[in-house]
Amino acid sequence: MSYNFTVTRDQLILAVLRKLGQIEPGDTIDTVDPTIVENASFNLNLLVKYLMTKGIKLWTIQDLTIPLVADQFAYTILEDTIVVGEIDEPKPIKVIQAFLRNTSVDPELDIPVQLISRNQYDFLSSKYTTGTPNSLYVNEQRTSTILNVWPVPDTTIATDYELHLTQQRPIADINDNADIIDFPNEWYNTLVWVLADDIAIEFEVPANHRAEIAAKAAMYKEELEGWDVEYTSTYFQVDMRPAARRG
Repeated sequence: MSYNFTVTRDQLILAVLRKLGQIEPGDTIDTVDPTIVENASFNLNLLVKYLMTKGIKLWTIQDLTIPLVADQFAYTILEDTIVVGEIDEPKPIKVIQAFLRNTSVDPELDIPVQLISRNQYDFLSSKYTTGTPNSLYVNEQRTSTILNVWPVPDTTIATDYELHLTQQRPIADINDNADIIDFPNEWYNTLVWVLADDIAIEFEVPANHRAEIAAKAAMYKEELEGWDVEYTSTYFQVDMRPAARRG
């Protein structure tokens, strides 16, 4: 008995081509036109990028630690960089929450940090006020995420505290034929049908067959996205913090 069923890029593409009636059951990836495989792989990565925006994928929720620097209010997350002052991590899809961790005490103490909008950050009286950060503006750029903390940490705070983010990381690209798809195995069937629906028109699949594929893709996607959510309750309360001074 096992529980670790996985699917590679080529296995998924073969399953899609079978659904589209483009190959026979006994065909292998070596018998398929390499251009077809390349195009299907390209469309699979496009699909993955789209699916990252649809709800919160629970397996991608991770904690990211941001070292604080004295008198620095902006921290840039930019993958594959070695520039001082920037964090070498994939750009988050979404920052869900943040907190400060006091590492100078035992046990360590966590303090919530409020996520604020650009408008709220813009109206803060001074961006250079020093103290213990209690607010964070997440500035999303095309290839980076800039974190603006307020107040700005002084030397003591930068030494004793870390900024922690609960973030949704991106789903890994699928580059090679043997790459394991960066989805839990309960997603594999849905990926096959959604990709088949996405590329069916390229193969001039008959309209009635395309309609059946589209219906199955929509059904599996809706059911899975409805299941892949947090199952604990969420509570809301009034924010009692003073509003930012507006001049």
